[in-house]
Parts: sequence; C-alpha cells; structure tokens
Amino acid sequence: MRKTMKKEKNYAFIDSQNLNLLVRHLGWKLDFRRFRIYLKEKYCEKAVIVSGGGDFHCLIKYLFQQNKLEKVVIPDMHNYSALLKKFATKLAFLNDLKEKLEYKNKKAPRKDETLKGSFRGNSDIKYSKFTLLVKPRMFPYYRLLLK
Repeated sequence: MRKTMKKEKNYAFIDSQNLNLLVRHLGWKLDFRRFRIYLKEKYCEKAVIVSGGGDFHCLIKYLFQQNKLEKVVIPDMHNYSALLKKFATKLAFLNDLKEKLEYKNKKAPRKDETLKGSFRGNSDIKYSKFTLLVKPRMFPYYRLLLK
C-alpha cells in the first residue's frame, strides 16, 4: 500500500498595482514569470503578501496572529506604509533583486514597431506548477496559488 502525502497549498496575495508602480519608480520592469518562480522557490511554506501599502494590514495581522504568514514582500524599502513596520521580522524587499527579476524583452520589434504575437487574456492562466488567478480590472489584486 502506498502512502500518499497531502501537498500543502501556498498562497501569495499581490497588490499588483502597487508592485508595478513602485518597481517602475525604481527604474525597472518586473518579469512576473520570474517573480512567480522566485516566490515559489523562496517562500513556499505559508502565505506571502506582496504589497507596500496598508491595504492588506488586516489580512497580514490575522495571518501573523494565526502563525500562517511567511513573508510580506515590499517593492520599495524606502516607500511603504508605517502600518507594516510592526511586522519587521516578516518583511522582505525587492530593491536588490533587479538583476534576478527584471523583465527582458526578447522579441524584436517588427518594421512597424509592433511586437509579434498578441496577449490572449484569460482569467485563469495555467503554468506548470502553479495557477495565477486574476481578479477583474476594477479590483487590481492578484492571488497566486502555488501548488
């Protein structure tokens, strides 16, 4: 008889608007595919929150009290909410990860200066080991389910 181990599901709650704006303010563009892999490899134990704003304060506080919070990843160490400072032991910053996580456009522009191919927007984009669940545009938070 085979023993089956139950796989633990891991979640990342991402304030994508905050993340995108702050990373661009630092002078680079985030490669979300590399970022998902980075999160999966680095923080695969419990919940991860990616935000520098106070929007997730209540969720962070709850997860911290329940011992379910792995990390709060903040895009810019010089620009984040004072509400998050009390979770100092759980904070990590993206400032020094530009080389690892920066988007590098590998497609060359056509003569008309457009890129080849197009984005076919699905609300459920599947990748090999995890699924990105995208909320509607009016609610710019993404939830990343790592399997």
